Amino acid sequence: MTPEEIALGLERYLTRERNDPRQFAINFRNSLIFVFNEGHPDQMVPLAWALSALNDGWESTTRSMNSGNARTRAEAAGLLRIECDHPDHAAFWEVAMERVAQLARPYLSEKQIGFSRHHSAPRRQEENSFYVIPSNACGASFPNETELLSEHEGAAKQITTNRYERKASLRAACIRHYRAMHDGVLLCEACGFDFERAFGPVGAGFIHIHHKHPLGNLQEERLVDPLKDLVPLCPNCHAMAHRFIGVKETPRDVCTLKKLRQK
Repeated sequence: MTPEEIALGLERYLTRERNDPRQFAINFRNSLIFVFNEGHPDQMVPLAWALSALNDGWESTTRSMNSGNARTRAEAAGLLRIECDHPDHAAFWEVAMERVAQLARPYLSEKQIGFSRHHSAPRRQEENSFYVIPSNACGASFPNETELLSEHEGAAKQITTNRYERKASLRAACIRHYRAMHDGVLLCEACGFDFERAFGPVGAGFIHIHHKHPLGNLQEERLVDPLKDLVPLCPNCHAMAHRFIGVKETPRDVCTLKKLRQK
């Protein structure tokens, strides 16, 4: 088992989410162990189901792989395991709770939405764990995260880059802040695009988080205020914030992006 295979299973299960959101919501709600691509906890899925998705005919099954077997495979693949003593565990838990609420709300009552083994047994935060697929194993690439590019004739070209640590807790805090500003709706602050309204459950919770002062501009660790230094942007506006901007220059701010869209 390799990280690339687990990333493939994750993508297959996300496809099931798009095709059968009700079943996905129930599976997600009843899970204890989750997996996601590095930097994208908002796209986490149940680990056992991501692994089951690698098998033929898995879509018709009602039971996933055994959770103990799933842990063994994930750890054999070298995935990072996040338990309750990890500093980012609480942030991942919040993302998971938010995600299950968004997924399950159309199909389950408010009383049923929280994590539970049974309807009357609420899930405790410390029981949940998370596995992280490294970015170089993920099939999808996002701005400023691509490490392996392909030539037009198929030859792989290795690019050496510096990667800067981003805390999931900061992303979660930023999203909570801006959701509160828009009555619980997550919008691009530059153009107002709402992924959930446009794409339904598959778009719920999706957004890029833009650093107003990119981490790559400094070569050292620094304090980041999620309310002042971060802002949610859609991929288009995020790309335009950085387009034709030098590495040492400050990206375009939200006001500038809004003005550019009006021209």
